Amino acid sequence: MTKRVEAGFFSIFTRIGAKKRKSRCLISFFLFLCLLFYQLSFGPSLPSAQANPTTIYAPASEITIINPYKGYQYDYKGNLHCHSTNSDGIDTSSVVGQWYADNSYDFYTISDHDFLTPDPSISGILWIGNTEEDTSDGSSGHMNHFNISSPITGGTDQERIDNALSQGGVTIINHPIRAGSGWDAASITALDNAIGMEVYNSKNGDDSSGIWDSVLSSGKTIWGVANDDSHTLAHRGNGYIVVNSAIAIPSEEEIINQLGSGNFYASRGFDLSISVSGTTISAQTTNGNQIRWIKKSGEIIKTTNSQNDTYSVCGEESYVRIEVLDAFGIAKAWSQPLTISVGAWYFAEGYTGEGFKQWLTLQNPGSTSANVTIQYRYRSGGGKTQSITVGANSRETIDVNSIVGSDQEVSTKIISDQPIIAERPMYFNFNGISGGHNVVR
Repeated sequence: MTKRVEAGFFSIFTRIGAKKRKSRCLISFFLFLCLLFYQLSFGPSLPSAQANPTTIYAPASEITIINPYKGYQYDYKGNLHCHSTNSDGIDTSSVVGQWYADNSYDFYTISDHDFLTPDPSISGILWIGNTEEDTSDGSSGHMNHFNISSPITGGTDQERIDNALSQGGVTIINHPIRAGSGWDAASITALDNAIGMEVYNSKNGDDSSGIWDSVLSSGKTIWGVANDDSHTLAHRGNGYIVVNSAIAIPSEEEIINQLGSGNFYASRGFDLSISVSGTTISAQTTNGNQIRWIKKSGEIIKTTNSQNDTYSVCGEESYVRIEVLDAFGIAKAWSQPLTISVGAWYFAEGYTGEGFKQWLTLQNPGSTSANVTIQYRYRSGGGKTQSITVGANSRETIDVNSIVGSDQEVSTKIISDQPIIAERPMYFNFNGISGGHNVVR
């Protein structure tokens, strides 16, 4: 009997003790939540070590659209790639020139292989200098050199382009996608001073817009051209460019200047006009069926079944270009790329207190050095400004702690005159918790 009573009392006290332990655990957990709430609300940030990178969009006031289109009064149609009997064409230069004059072209040139065909002096059409298609003497792929006085017969690809430039000429890369005489994106990206590349070549129906997007996505600006590459009558009239000008009777120099500035579009039959207001791009066509918008990496933004459309940029596009499509979704006109320059990047959070280490890393993927200004702003007011140059195709790492000093709650604004990628890594060891987080723009 005594043993049963003792056992009963022991069981009761055991249950009471368990309830007390459970209560203490609940109270401890509640206090932990209170401390965590206080830390998140009033203390320095405690970012998660597993946080995913976050994309931050700049406000519209900081976005600049670099628009090559001038909206001048006059438009001129021309072809910059065709052949005569001086290379592998079937017609004489006079017959070729007369065909373009009779079919409402405003300018042309003849680009025979490794030969400078002289002006056949066709009335009613402008001749664009002496041109050579550089093909058979060691160049990696075919390219046209315009307005040169002497054939280019040697050197690396870059030396050939520089040779043309020294003669007052310009260079366009021909049919990149064509096997045996084309170019890959890396080869074009590595070249300087080529003003354009053929996006469309009608001889074989070569559409090189995929290679074009790869080159543009590297940060290099190169204009897109459509040409006939005519060797026979069947090739003529299927690919051309339309150059915009303020001059009623343009000269060869005027056409080349507008080509160099990108004030033209490429076509295989459809028209296209582009305008910009603020951060909104407008596209119009009178004879196309659809309008397609494309950004970095060739990603399609949208396609509309309309002859008029608009797109408002948000800053992450790098560039925007427009295609006019037929009823079957085939591209028949191509705009030049409109570069989207985000002039400022914002990082609202930052801390350089004990156990916290903050960095900025800046990458410049383009071919032009970026002049960057960094503005640090403190919670207490005031701040510091830092100016650096990020070289072409390079990166810089900045120790924020060493710039602003210790124990600063700091936000950052980065201003650049070129498109860059900005990253703000932070690492911490706070109250025995180690980790880090990262924000990428």
